[in-house]
Amino acid sequence: ATANGETALLLVLRNYDTQKREGYAFVAHLPIGALFESQKGRIFQRGKKRRIRIECVELATGHIYSFSALTEVKLLDQ
Repeated sequence: ATANGETALLLVLRNYDTQKREGYAFVAHLPIGALFESQKGRIFQRGKKRRIRIECVELATGHIYSFSALTEVKLLDQ
């Protein structure tokens, strides 16, 4: 249950991953307002950080979703 509890530590450890994907970033590293695509192909805009998770708005529906800071997403050109 606590394997992903320490977000800051996991972000630092993931900097040492040997497999880096071009055009992908963690939601925590995106600036507010940045557009990204989820693994399911849905387009979101990054919003403000809550305590642990980050609010993101799906552009097609306007619904607000909360993403883990550790979620790796595909960056989109704005």
